[in-house]
Amino acid sequence: MMGLVSWMALGLITAFVAPAFIPAQLRGWQLDYGVRAIGALLIVFGIFSTSYTHVGDGRFAQLFRVYGGGSLSGGKILAVDGENGPQARILRPGFQVSLLLNVLYDVDASKKGA
Repeated sequence: MMGLVSWMALGLITAFVAPAFIPAQLRGWQLDYGVRAIGALLIVFGIFSTSYTHVGDGRFAQLFRVYGGGSLSGGKILAVDGENGPQARILRPGFQVSLLLNVLYDVDASKKGA
């Protein structure tokens, strides 16, 4: 979560604050938009860097939702409708991509049968 916040803050500062510090003799629309594009790329990088995980061979990953859902109701032990808590979804071995995966979920990779 802190990685995402750091990249977002760096991107916003680059996009909106840094152009004001460009010297007047260098200032032009190309440089202004270039600096803003770099800030936007930093924000996009921050989002994508928190949106993947790799599950090793011979392992599986259990997801535990931390943010963005309600509490489990009715004595349920697995969340199936986006509630917080242990999810019914299991990640198989390989490269897994899901938007903000490492922000919304705690990913626990365990050995099979453990």
